[in-house]
Amino acid sequence: WGWDPKENGALMIVLWELAIVHARLGGYIRDLGLAISAVLGGMVVAFSWWGVNLLGTGLHSYGFTDGVATALNLFYYAEAALALIAGLAIWARMSGAKGATA
Repeated sequence: WGWDPKENGALMIVLWELAIVHARLGGYIRDLGLAISAVLGGMVVAFSWWGVNLLGTGLHSYGFTDGVATALNLFYYAEAALALIAGLAIWARMSGAKGATA
């Protein structure tokens, strides 16, 4: 018996969500950080659902994969751009708040 890539993908989702919960409860992230983590979590879920089929290994590498890699890459680029824009917004807000108090 061994771990199948689909099982690893499901574990990745659980571990990512646990990391978000612990970061939120530990005070490491706030509202905007939680939103960015949710966007990045969408990338983890997309890989776990569709990306592992592209590996071609395991018991569950089935289905139609024509065009999935291109669509998945476009989704990753869009999500990464959204997370980057949100991160820059947080950075701008934090540097503006520091400048206002100085």
